[in-house]
This record gives sequence, C-alpha cells and structure tokens, in this order.
Amino acid sequence: MKKILVLLIGGNLLAQLINLIFLPVSTRLYKPEVFNELAIFITFLIVISTVAGLRFDKAILKCKDYKEAIICLYLAIGFSLLISFITCIVFIVVEICGFNNPIKYPWLLPPLIVLVVLYNSLFNIANIREEYKKLSKSRVNQSIVSNTILTVWGILIATPFGIFLGYSLMYGAGVFNLFIGFQKVSKLELIEVFKKNINYPKYSVIEAFGDVAGYQIPIAMIGLLYQNYLAAYLFIGIKLLNVPLSILGRGISNMYISKIRNEGKNFNLNKNIILITLICIFPTVIYSLILNKLDVIILGEEWRGIGRVVFLLLPWFILQMITTALNSVFYIFSQEKN
Repeated sequence: MKKILVLLIGGNLLAQLINLIFLPVSTRLYKPEVFNELAIFITFLIVISTVAGLRFDKAILKCKDYKEAIICLYLAIGFSLLISFITCIVFIVVEICGFNNPIKYPWLLPPLIVLVVLYNSLFNIANIREEYKKLSKSRVNQSIVSNTILTVWGILIATPFGIFLGYSLMYGAGVFNLFIGFQKVSKLELIEVFKKNINYPKYSVIEAFGDVAGYQIPIAMIGLLYQNYLAAYLFIGIKLLNVPLSILGRGISNMYISKIRNEGKNFNLNKNIILITLICIFPTVIYSLILNKLDVIILGEEWRGIGRVVFLLLPWFILQMITTALNSVFYIFSQEKN
C-alpha cells in the first residue's frame, strides 16, 4: 500500500511541480482580465461536466467487473453528448436573440464537456483496475501539454486564446493516456446497467450539482459583475491551493479506492480521517505562508495581494482536501439517496 501511495503522490507531485514552474510564466504572458475570462469559462465547464454524464462516471467506482465499468463509461459518454448538444442549442439561441454571451470562445465548451466526462470515466476505470502508473502518467502529461501550449502560444502569437487552448488540450492529453479501446455491448446490457445504477442520475446528480455550483457559480458572478478582476485572483488562488490538494488529497483518494475494495466494511473510516487530517494540514499551512510572503516575486506585480487570498481560502481547502480523499468511500459504500 505504501508503494502505491508513493507512486500516486509522486505522479501528482511531478504534475503540480510542472504547473508551479509554468504559472509565473503564464501570469506574465496573460493579463488578469484574460484569467478573469478563463475563470468564467472554467466555471461553466466544471459545473456542466460534473453532471453531464449523469454521474455514471462515478458509478464506475462501484462496478464489480470490467464489463460493467465499460458500460457505465458508454452511458456517461452518451449522456454527456446529449448535454453537449443541448449546450450548443442554447448558445445558438443566445446568438440568434442577440443576447450577450458571458463565455469567451463558447464553441470550445461543448466538446470539452464530453472530453471531461470521458477523462473522468477512463480515470476511474484505470483506478479500479489498479493501473497506478497509467494514472500518474496521465496527470504528468496533462500538465506538460497544457502548459507548453499556453506558453508557446503566449510567446509566439500573444493572444488570449492560447490559455483557453492549453486548458482544452489538457483533457485531450489525459484521454490519450488512458484510452482503452472499444468493446461491443448489447442494448440489453446498457439497459440493465442503467437500471442497476439508476440512483446515480436520480440522487447523485442533484447532490453533485449543488456541491460544485455552490462554490463555482459565485466565481463566475464575481467575474461578470465586477471589473477589478477579483475572479482572476480567486482562480489563481484556487489553482495555487490545488497543488497540495492534488498531491495529497487526490493521491490518497486513489489509494483508498483500492483499499476500500479489498477491505470492504472493515475499512476504518474514523481512523483514516484523523490520518489524512494530520498528513494534509501542516504542509498546506506552510505552503500558504510562503505564498503569502512571495506572491509578487512568484507571479508578478499585477498579482500583488493574491497571497492573502490564498490564506483566506486555506480553511475551506483543508476541509476540501479531507473530503476529496474520502469522497470515493461514500460512492462505493453508501446508497446514493442517503
């Protein structure tokens, strides 16, 4: 188990180090107003893609065999394609009616919705198959591809589209690493697996939407209503705090999926909450204190004061780190309606 944890945290650590190395470059290549537009775009992407697959991407974690996981993957993709099509229709109506579209490059959003759901589904399949090297490699490649594209574009072409393209290709790179090929499934099998996991669209969609919308939509509203680029500050602050969250919280979460599936009801939830809390809090607080003192040196003069934003977000992120690490427990053990 320790070897698995080292492998997962190592992959996440390398991916986040790449992000940290490139972040001072991107904050100097792209102005805060560009990050403000990106924050609004990412908010819509996260909120819609979280529920676009009707949570069949999460149902994969509960699947007892590989075939059932593949069927859940197909269901998630199918529903995400439908939601993506509806999103296209909405954008067309907005354009025809002459309304102001709040999203920059809206045509990027529909394909990205499908890509995010596909990536999450493939990631969960690799997780239950304990393909930890593949998981780590996908994270690292995502960081390399995304940061290289947005940096090269920013230097050579110097238009805001580069940062949107970089974030878009990040998901494509992740899908490429985790792609498993196609398998034939019958219509009857699709219906059976859908009925078996009906609680996910019935209950988990509402819970997931409320959870992610609760903190993402205010960021978009701030970006749309205020002209002081506060949304950009929140976006970068969250991105900075995502470094320890990704390294510790998500690495531990991936390891526990294997542990839970092996130990079943013998998994000691209370003991592991205490362990995760001790592991996560100290390095995250130290990391935030450093950012609070070195924000201008790291990110540039235009981002002065973002260290204080990070520090204000710290308590919420520590809780988020713990819930991220144990979130999969509830998807594997509990009934979705509880």
